[in-house]
Amino acid sequence: MYRFRKIFSYIVTFFLIANIYINVFIDAKASELVYPYEEWDIETTGSAKYLDGSTVFVCIFLNDISATWTVSEKKRVMDNMDIACDYLTFQGNIYGKKVNLIYDFTKDSGLCYDFNYRRTFPGNCSASSDDDVYELYEAIRAFIYEDIPSIEIMDRYDVDSIAYLVFIDGESDNAAAYSYYCNYSSYYEEFALIPLRWTSGYEVNPDTYAHEILHLFGARDLYTTQERNGITKDFVKYVAREYPQDIMLGYATDGVSWEDHISSDISKITAYFLGWNGYIYELEEYPSIEVEYRASFTYKINPSGNYIDYTLKGRKTDEKTYMANILEIVCCIGILIYFVLSIIKNVKNITHKSIDENIVYTDEKNPDDYHGFN
Repeated sequence: MYRFRKIFSYIVTFFLIANIYINVFIDAKASELVYPYEEWDIETTGSAKYLDGSTVFVCIFLNDISATWTVSEKKRVMDNMDIACDYLTFQGNIYGKKVNLIYDFTKDSGLCYDFNYRRTFPGNCSASSDDDVYELYEAIRAFIYEDIPSIEIMDRYDVDSIAYLVFIDGESDNAAAYSYYCNYSSYYEEFALIPLRWTSGYEVNPDTYAHEILHLFGARDLYTTQERNGITKDFVKYVAREYPQDIMLGYATDGVSWEDHISSDISKITAYFLGWNGYIYELEEYPSIEVEYRASFTYKINPSGNYIDYTLKGRKTDEKTYMANILEIVCCIGILIYFVLSIIKNVKNITHKSIDENIVYTDEKNPDDYHGFN
C-alpha cells in the first residue's frame, strides 16, 4: 500500500508540474506570439489600427540567396518612405485627421531588421497565386512572431498600432498587402511586401508605398472586382469615371507615377474605407461596399452584384489596342487614298499627252497656231 501511494503521488506531482508548465510557459509564449496585446483578439482591426493618430512601422529588409541590400538601396527606401508618409499625413489633414507615422530607422535601428531568407524570392508578391510565395509569406509571419519585439516597440513609442513593411531586393510584377479580416483571419500582424523594382526594371516609386500602406488601414483596391470586399464591376467603372485620381486605382489612375512626389489623391471613397468618412451617398447605389466596422476588413459571403473578372488595367489595354487598330485603319485608308490620287494624276497626265499628240499644227515652226483635231 505504501509503495502504491508513493507511485500515485509521483504521478500526481508529474501531472501538476506538466500542467503548470503548459499554462505558464507554453500558453504564455503562444499568447506572446499571436497577441502582443490581449485586446487584439477582440479588435475588429489587425495590428494597424486607424490612420488617425500614431502608428509605428517596422521595416524588414529581405535578403535571399541571390541578392543582399546595399546601403544606397536602403537609403532609396527611406526616401520613398519620407515621400509616402508625408503624403498620407497631408491627405489626413484634408479630412481633419492627425496622422503620425513613426518609421525612421536611420534614427532608431530598432525599427529596422534584416531577414535572411534561405531561398530565392519567387518574383511575385501575391501568396494566393504561387505556393513559393505562400512559403515566403509563412516565413515572414514566423520572423515577425519570433524575432521582432512588437510589445517593446509599441511601449517605447506609446502606441497601440503597429505594421510591418517587408522590402524585397528584387523584381516583381506586383506589390501586396496582407490585412486582417476580422471574421476570417487568424493572424493580427499586418504587413506589406514591396519590391525594389518592377519586372520592367523600373524602380518602385513612393505612390506604391502609400498604396500598400493604405491597405493595412482598410483601403480597398478600386481597379478590379473583388467579391470578398463587395467591389463590383459597376462600382469599379464608376470610381474610374468619377474619381480617376484616387490612389487606390493603382496603375489605372489618370495620375503619373513620379520619383519625388505623389500626384494622386485620396477620394471620399477611400476615405470611407479608412474610417475618415462615416457615410457616402454611393452606399445607396452600391450597398455591397458598406463596411461592417470602421477601417477594417470583413470577408463578405456571397454579396449581391456582378463580380465577373474585370480590371481597369485590362480595360486600358483594350483601349490602347482599340486605338492602335483605329490608327492602323486610318493609315491604310490614307495609303489607299494616296494610291488612288496617284492613279488619277497619272491618268490625267496620259490623257493630256494623248491630246497633245493628236493636235494638227498648220506650221511646225508655230505650234501654237492649230486648227482642230483629226
